[in-house]
Amino acid sequence: MVQDSDEYEKIEIIKNAADLDSIAKEHRAFTGSLRTACWENSKIVPGRDPERWRYDAVGNVVARKLVGCEGVLCHEYDHIIPYSKGGKTEVENCQLLQTRVNRLKGADDNNPERNHLYSAAYSFNGNETL
Repeated sequence: MVQDSDEYEKIEIIKNAADLDSIAKEHRAFTGSLRTACWENSKIVPGRDPERWRYDAVGNVVARKLVGCEGVLCHEYDHIIPYSKGGKTEVENCQLLQTRVNRLKGADDNNPERNHLYSAAYSFNGNETL
């Protein structure tokens, strides 16, 4: 009987493992691989190291190392269609947003013109070393 129980558990584990992708899409937080893909999909800042600098969805320059902080170069990974409104946690629904923009956007639908008004302006002076 113990052997049958062990065999049943193995089958359940395998069955559950097959559903990992769909389970991941039901969770709110973007995984590391989704964040990497989202970063890669974002617009490159000309003349800057693309591994370190990108534009967010409304045109703000953000630094890869600065995630979830409050500065003008900080960013967050945002659901284009808000998670609370049925948006999935998948790369097609992910965008970089300056932290300030994302926090002010909240659960509102994506509106680039309005979101741009939330931006904290920043421009390069040529001496950034992040």
